[in-house]
Amino acid sequence: MTARQPNLLIPVNHLIKTKGRLQNFLDEKERAQLTLKTLRTAITAGIDAGFTPAILTADEDIESLIRNDINVFGEQKSLTGLNDQINYVISKMARTELLIVHADLPLITAKSLHQLKKASLRTNSVVIAKSFDGGTNEIFLRSPKKFVAKYGPQSCAQHCISANIAGLPATIITPPELYLDLDTPKDLRKLLSTVTGRKSLAGKYLIKIGVVERLKQFNFPDVDQEV
Repeated sequence: MTARQPNLLIPVNHLIKTKGRLQNFLDEKERAQLTLKTLRTAITAGIDAGFTPAILTADEDIESLIRNDINVFGEQKSLTGLNDQINYVISKMARTELLIVHADLPLITAKSLHQLKKASLRTNSVVIAKSFDGGTNEIFLRSPKKFVAKYGPQSCAQHCISANIAGLPATIITPPELYLDLDTPKDLRKLLSTVTGRKSLAGKYLIKIGVVERLKQFNFPDVDQEV
């Protein structure tokens, strides 16, 4: 039986570099474990939604820490920058449809990924899940080879331009499951202030290591008292 060509790409930073904006709040080991929890959440959601996942990372250790049937693309030494790496991998992946998902989305579900695909089929467009700060948390592409990734500040707008240059219309959506990423202590507070967030893999881990008390000491007293 021929293995399915990957059609879900999850870029992941090196574990010793991950979550840099949380380095004064979580130690290196905690940041790495948090990244692995959200990565596993993304992989599970993708598989449950019918996608075949692949990971793009420079961290050779990640391959041994996840399921052994997941495709892993190492970064190309001849390329610099996330966008060049992603665009190279896009050229090696599925030709008919491709979903690119951030690895730090604690609430991502199969249902939310189906929502992206349905929106693309309905509008015949590139569908972008916008983050609260104007970034891009997910992109669903029906013509991957024509699209050029442009991650960075205000990347949602940049990806709309990239789609238009490729002759593809763009649609922006903001489903709640795809909206929250974990970059700052305030993001951790948002996650732990809801029942759904506390039940997520990331939420359970953060509770286990005592982040609720840290948040209160960090002047975030509105974290739900039920935690």
